[in-house]
Amino acid sequence: MVCRSVASAKNEILTTWYYMGINDIIVVIQTSISSGGVLMEFIKLNNGWDAEPNAPMPDIKIDRNNSNLTLSFYLNAFIHDDVDEDDIGILEFSNCHKYRLGATNDEGFYRGQCRFSKSGIVWGDFYMMVDTDWRNDFPKDKVIIDDSLKDREDLQHYLFYFRDNTFECIATSYTFSLRRAINA
Repeated sequence: MVCRSVASAKNEILTTWYYMGINDIIVVIQTSISSGGVLMEFIKLNNGWDAEPNAPMPDIKIDRNNSNLTLSFYLNAFIHDDVDEDDIGILEFSNCHKYRLGATNDEGFYRGQCRFSKSGIVWGDFYMMVDTDWRNDFPKDKVIIDDSLKDREDLQHYLFYFRDNTFECIATSYTFSLRRAINA
């Protein structure tokens, strides 16, 4: 396990822990303390892949019978050698209580117009937020998939910044898969 702490010019402290997880996947846990003393902990989940930076075209499909949500998007072939142009990333969320796909875009993020902009989170990454107050602090434009799940103790808060949208989801778990482009 490796730890790195950095103090920014705005008196924010960002601590990053790196450790080898299951199946040799590097797990990154970051904790940010702002000058106001607010602790934010998040786990970066997209190791080895990223959304296409210019036109990821996120698409959502909902299976209300099973309370599942599927988010698909184009992957970034510019920085990953094992990703081809038009490859699609698929995130499947199980037992999804609610989600949103909407503003803020990348410009708004860097202008501080997102409630997580100053937390140490990097735009463009996929995170699991730890101990957020999502029951009281979730965007008003949310879509509720299954309200009967709201009291489950195992719900997690997921966050993904795309170029023109922010995706948030409250679900019990997720899986990532890759759909290769069909080259004609």
